[in-house]
This record gives sequence, structure tokens and C-alpha cells, in this order.
Amino acid sequence: MMPPLSRPMKSGMTTLDSILAAAEAHPDRTAFRFPDGSPTCGGLVSRACALADRFSAEDGPVVMNGERTVGAAVTILACLMASRPYVPLAPDLPSGRRAAILARLEASPLPRDTAYVIFTSGSTGEPKGVPVSRRNLDAFTAILPRWFGEEDGLTVFGAAPFSFDLSAADFYYALCGGHTLVSPDRQDPAGARTPRSRPPHVPGSGSSISAEKRSSRPSRQRSSTGSRASRF
Repeated sequence: MMPPLSRPMKSGMTTLDSILAAAEAHPDRTAFRFPDGSPTCGGLVSRACALADRFSAEDGPVVMNGERTVGAAVTILACLMASRPYVPLAPDLPSGRRAAILARLEASPLPRDTAYVIFTSGSTGEPKGVPVSRRNLDAFTAILPRWFGEEDGLTVFGAAPFSFDLSAADFYYALCGGHTLVSPDRQDPAGARTPRSRPPHVPGSGSSISAEKRSSRPSRQRSSTGSRASRF
């Protein structure tokens, strides 16, 4: 069952409020078209609610696979619901680097308002964790429609894994707006949809994503992130 909104539907809504409101307004709309599945907005929230119940029994960060999969997206949403930070890691991360990250998470408790932590690659030294607070995430998602547009029913393209910080732009823009996020099959890059023209640079993020309006008309490109750590 979809949880109630924690705030009225008006300006100042949290990221989670916006996601739940979009799913409530468009429960049968496809949330993602990923290689491993295409859940509806309502189905995504239902799966996340079930997982959030499990997460709520503990605290601390949830370490997760950072690849773009439906399961990873469900985990992210469940972490927001359960107020637990998520830590997406690349599956091909060297074992020594992964161990160093887990040790750092064990040794350094995160602030209670942390939404997620992105670790740098560590190519020039030890991996460094960059925590993003829930307040900063809310501010970021609130401004995304001003950058990418406020039209309804867009199809948004995104390829960066969740372990890469710029993935937050297309992921949260799609979820908060009730759009459909499409990601390519990394095993079949030739099948990925790409924009016909290069989208402009996105102010302040260094990323670019493309989106097109669902319509029978020709498509238009648009430019549109002291507790034990749980491993998931």
C-alpha cells in the first residue's frame, strides 16, 4: 500500500513526497525501461515499501550494487522511505578498494540526515566518500524541472550507473516528475536509444540527458546524482 505523503502537495515537498505524488497520479505509467524490467510507477512504490519495512528494522548505510537495474532503483527508493543512506558501488570495484570503503563506513558514522554517499574512484589515492544530505537532495530535485522542463509524460534517457554521481539528475527528474526513464543494455550498446542531436550542457551539473514528449508527432529532443553498514 502506498504510504501517505509526509507533506501537502505544494512547494517545499521533499524528494520522496514528489516521487510518491507522481506514482499516485500515474500508477500505471512505466517508471523505467531497463534491460532487466519495466515496472510501473505504482509497482515500483509497492516493491520499495516492502523492502523499506525490512530496512526500517536497522539503521546505518545500505551498501548496494551501483549498476542500473530495477532492483537497485527499488533499493534507492526503499532507503529514502526508511531514512537510511544508500551507498552505490560499482560491481567491478577492486576487492581491496571495496574493503577500504566498507571499513571507512564502519569507522565513520554518517549524519542522520544523509540521503546517500558517492565514493570517488580512488584512482589518485584512497576512495573518498561524499555524503549528500536529504536537504541538499530536496533542493536539487526541486530545481530539476526548471532545467529540463515541466511537461508531463516525458521519456528520459540516462546511461550512467548509480555509482556515478551524475546519474542523480536523470533518475530523480524522471521519478519526481512521473516520467519514464530509459537506460541502455550495456551488453548491447547498439540497441540503446541516443539523441539525434547533442543536448546542451546542463547548468551546474556537468551532465546532459535527453528526453522526448510522448506523442504521435515527431519526437523533440530536450535537455533534461556508529552504525554497521548493511550490504544489499
